[in-house]
Amino acid sequence: MALLPPQKVGVKSALLRDALVALSLANLLLLSQWIKSLDSAVNYSHDDALPAPVISFDVLIVAALLFCGARLARRSGGWLLELARISFLLLLLVPVNVLRLRLGAVSGESSNHVLPLFAPLAALAIALFLLAFSRFKRELLALGTKVTLLFSPFVLVTFGQAAWQWRKEGRPSAANTAGILPAAQKRRQRVVWIVFDELDQRATFLLRPSSVALPELDDLRARSWHAENAYPPNRLTMMAIPSLLTGKIVCSLDPTAGASGPSLKMAGEFKGVPVSETATVFKRARELGFRVGVVGWYHPYCRSFAADVERCEDARTLVAKHLGLWGQMKHALASDEMIASLPLGYRLLNRRKTKARRIAYGPELHLLIYQEVMQEAKSLIVDRNVDLAFVHFPIPHLPEIFDRRTGEATASGEGSYFDNLALVDRTVGELRRVLENAGLWDETSLLLMSDHWWRIDAYDFFFKGDLRAEERPFASLPLDARVPFLLKLAGAGGGRSYDKPFNTVLAHDLVLALLRDELRHPEDVDRWFDEKASAQAKDPFFYLYVCK
Repeated sequence: MALLPPQKVGVKSALLRDALVALSLANLLLLSQWIKSLDSAVNYSHDDALPAPVISFDVLIVAALLFCGARLARRSGGWLLELARISFLLLLLVPVNVLRLRLGAVSGESSNHVLPLFAPLAALAIALFLLAFSRFKRELLALGTKVTLLFSPFVLVTFGQAAWQWRKEGRPSAANTAGILPAAQKRRQRVVWIVFDELDQRATFLLRPSSVALPELDDLRARSWHAENAYPPNRLTMMAIPSLLTGKIVCSLDPTAGASGPSLKMAGEFKGVPVSETATVFKRARELGFRVGVVGWYHPYCRSFAADVERCEDARTLVAKHLGLWGQMKHALASDEMIASLPLGYRLLNRRKTKARRIAYGPELHLLIYQEVMQEAKSLIVDRNVDLAFVHFPIPHLPEIFDRRTGEATASGEGSYFDNLALVDRTVGELRRVLENAGLWDETSLLLMSDHWWRIDAYDFFFKGDLRAEERPFASLPLDARVPFLLKLAGAGGGRSYDKPFNTVLAHDLVLALLRDELRHPEDVDRWFDEKASAQAKDPFFYLYVCK
């Protein structure tokens, strides 16, 4: 594999050396996937983070291909051998490039500026490489071989971690491990709690462009108790969702806390508490005798709350089941991270997506996650054995996966926030019809809300002028952190507006009150919020003050 000029070594020694170099190089080539799988901080929120055993299979396959290719090139000689030597040195740049990207050496801003110079830069880099290769071929090959062999013990580390992960976790279970609950207390209503990621009050209802029609959301709002001034607990999903589930302002989430799993640090507390030990709405509902079902994206819900839910699927388990073992292996080798890790791959990836916004992952994965979550949600919300169904959708958060003009899903990533907003509207309509067809609409209380507002300021900063035309007017508006908060009570018709400000962290207590059948009429909801509403909630960065 080292492809050096002939040396006086035995055949077995040469084969062993080639095999070890091939295995070590293959392991380094998949460094981006190893980081995403084994680094807890990276792994936590990556819904396409593959199990380490899957990456191990890929390493073995790539190593076998490299080994066979090296033996063929050595036997053939001539131009094929020279090509193999050049390829070997180029492949050594992959792990270096991965670490460079990981350390933030390439930002979205710099890539946008360099993008028009892609062709001349690529030509210059190739010319310099070939010049260096022609003059220092033997030295470069020797150095490359030694470096690759030096990192060969890293194979033991990654494969050892894979074995440990396989034994410790296996496939996340979709079933509750704490046993089956006795029949829940007789109830008058059931609760479906839906969170749409980055759904914004201003863009959805108050200043919506005339070209955007949202008939399902408008109709639901007209029939529901709805808040005019609901503010989220954080601008980041990482902390906002745990805040909603615990009913407390979460200041930080540490995915690397230890063997007990991620930990949450609440406002006013000095140390973190493992998520598995936190009194979430799921745990509280279960203690009251209610059955809970969960499906969502971004957070590893099943890994974190398996003991408190009867039914669970998150994006990670859904994507894994959809792809299957072979599909996961192909995904690892053809993902955007792998393309970006190649020399000049980051530029090539951005060039390929000139019309799509350049973000951390592609619209193909986002579309798959949405479709899988939607399919599971349709089943979950009509499960009569579930009293509380929690659904966290990945829309209207970018990337764009819907074209409202054609009414079709798309992985082009060329739309706008308002295209995904139209998909939210379609989703609400489909879920409503699913409930109606199952005869559960009237006996279901539906809470629809968002984890945080539309962060158009962040879009404008990261995309550097890449905002869509219909988005640009919102970038110049003052910050408005309000989010939709709609509550359709079971059996109660007619809309009712509520204008006192409150923080949506109250959703935790609200859901429990609904399960206990304490709120039957819109007036009951008014009185409930009157006791808890706070003018302090109007500050969108309130969490920063309480988290000092």
